[in-house]
Amino acid sequence: SAPTSAVQWLPQTDDAVTDRKNYLVTGTSDSENPNNNFLSLYSVNLPKFKPTIDVAEEARAPPKENADQKKHSIKLEKRLAHPGDVNRLAYMPQESQIVATKSDLGTVNLFRLDATESSAPFSVLKALTESGFGLNWSTTDNGHIVSSGVDGHIAVWDALNRPNSPTTLITDFKTSVNVDTWLLPRMSNSTLSSQE
Repeated sequence: SAPTSAVQWLPQTDDAVTDRKNYLVTGTSDSENPNNNFLSLYSVNLPKFKPTIDVAEEARAPPKENADQKKHSIKLEKRLAHPGDVNRLAYMPQESQIVATKSDLGTVNLFRLDATESSAPFSVLKALTESGFGLNWSTTDNGHIVSSGVDGHIAVWDALNRPNSPTTLITDFKTSVNVDTWLLPRMSNSTLSSQE
């Protein structure tokens, strides 16, 4: 695989005390065939560490190296075929098994990480036609997502309930805009180019 274009740690862990398994999702391309793009899910076992160190205690009796505590690994769990390059990705705060990707085709693709490897995106949000890097989920409104393109267009979707068209589409900007979650409450109440 080629270097990843987008990376995000997922909030869930299997068991932070014993297995220390965390999950990482990336967007990658096959270096031998750049047209093969993937959303990849990795499990990552991190070594244990003490969050605080008592310097006096460490000086009196340095701990013995425990080989088991030094083990770490990264394992590819699954790869989901992705249409186009993955410019940005973000998990939904209310349900981290749902991941949105912003593609170089302008679309926003929604994937379920618990789907089988042969699964396609369960939804494709269309309204933006230009590549871009703006993509953020609302932390307060379940399923609301905002995205932007290099042409300055911004779209907000209620992605789980109304995926066929954005609730808001703004075309006032003529240059690339990088959107953030603070826009979502303002835009959902906005009358600017509303599609409702």
